[in-house]
Amino acid sequence: MAVDFTVFYENPSYLRYKRQLFNYLLRKRRIADFLQLAQPPLLDIGSGIAPMAPEGRPAILADNSLAAMRLMRLDGHPAAVLDIRNLGLRSDSVASIVCSEVLEHVDDDGRALGELYRVLRPNGVLILTVPLHSYYWGPDDKIAGHRRRYKPSVLLQTLEEAGFDVLETAGIGSLFERLLTLVATVTFTKTDGSLPTHSEHWLRWYGLLNRALAGFLQVAARLSPAALNSIELVYCRKATVCARSAGPR
Repeated sequence: MAVDFTVFYENPSYLRYKRQLFNYLLRKRRIADFLQLAQPPLLDIGSGIAPMAPEGRPAILADNSLAAMRLMRLDGHPAAVLDIRNLGLRSDSVASIVCSEVLEHVDDDGRALGELYRVLRPNGVLILTVPLHSYYWGPDDKIAGHRRRYKPSVLLQTLEEAGFDVLETAGIGSLFERLLTLVATVTFTKTDGSLPTHSEHWLRWYGLLNRALAGFLQVAARLSPAALNSIELVYCRKATVCARSAGPR
């Protein structure tokens, strides 16, 4: 059963844990490499309370969780409650979009990609990450409310059908990432919504450990065979002329 993470947003310790967790840092570091040439305005869709946009990089945060967006506004970020299936933004209004670990939560991922395509400017870029391979399905997928894990070839076909030109792909996960994430999931579920409040000293060590783990996982992903890649990053561009599919897959 999926967990309603809203209940954790009232716990300051959860925010510290989440924003320093190795798998969040892993994705954020890799996405930052692709954001270097991305133009503003940048939309970070599905950001929750842990955005992918690097610190100091202007971005509009968006999520369907009112509680998460309220917290991000309190942190000083421009934030909006939006549904990825119906963004309510003007067409051709956004230059760059980050969509990290979002599509797997959406029943109609084709419709969601269609909305991202619509609001992007011509030649605008989309930086996307999703979990891969059904054989990696685990308790963390159920808890997070995932609908699927993607097969790489199906993911690329879906993006092309939505009108995107795929410019580059990168594996950012590995078997080690899956094992560590499962360990973190088991630990998280044992808290039953009552994460302990630790000292600043302990939290600093927690942050250092997770940064080290993220660095190790970056190396592991580069050495990992494609069949063991657990997370795919896709860097793509809105094609100016395309033959889009008519309706959901």
